[in-house]
Amino acid sequence: MLSTLRRHCRRMVPGQLRPRPAIVLALPLALVLGLATARDVSAQPTPTPIDTTKPLGSFENPILTRGPSGEAEYIARMRCPDGTPVRVLMRGSRGGGPHGHFIDAYQLRCEAQSTTHTVHMDMYHGEGDRERRPVAPLGVLAEHPARLAEGCPPRVVADADSSARYVFIWWEVEKPARLTNPATLITWPTYGNVPFSFIIDRNGAIEPGSVVPGAVRDTAMLRVATERLPMLTFDTAEHRPGCRVRQRSGVNFTFAPQ
Repeated sequence: MLSTLRRHCRRMVPGQLRPRPAIVLALPLALVLGLATARDVSAQPTPTPIDTTKPLGSFENPILTRGPSGEAEYIARMRCPDGTPVRVLMRGSRGGGPHGHFIDAYQLRCEAQSTTHTVHMDMYHGEGDRERRPVAPLGVLAEHPARLAEGCPPRVVADADSSARYVFIWWEVEKPARLTNPATLITWPTYGNVPFSFIIDRNGAIEPGSVVPGAVRDTAMLRVATERLPMLTFDTAEHRPGCRVRQRSGVNFTFAPQ
């Protein structure tokens, strides 16, 4: 999976291509695209109360996010003391956290300082503003740099051609691309899922050659889901109102008996 992400998730800089910050390469693609399935929280240990006297990012006082992609969005804004992005080493989870939810624990690495930090996050919060407070001793950007780019196409880097070819992530645009005909539920004898990532162009279509399937064992499911992809339509992403941009997105086809 990591090698696939390195090939397909890249930022553009003057005269060359460079990988996206380590968070995008280190996290599962489903987290970045928000395709991960929520856990069953019906049978967990007795929830512990939130303790705001504990450091932000601790198990007792976790970062609150909206879904798995919200966790990825926050980590993408995190910075080491030298200003470089953090690198994700490991992700785990356990139940019994505040609000009765599972809590995800991320081990983050700052290479220049040779330090490792653990940050806890609760992804079961659908409303509210994004967390902008830092988890000491790490910093956090108030906004993603590409989101602040000016012009149309947005001037993400100094090279105009590279900026025009830049592929955004949902958190870098004001209006993310949206699936308008979610025909992703397929009647099938058995249960299964087939995820895809791809680039949505400025006209709301899937760019040829950009489709990357997730790990799937059932080749028949993969074939059927691949045939359904051209049927999907999207609202185009807009960096600012009226400024259409390319965006990496994805869908998850669900197979289930009728």
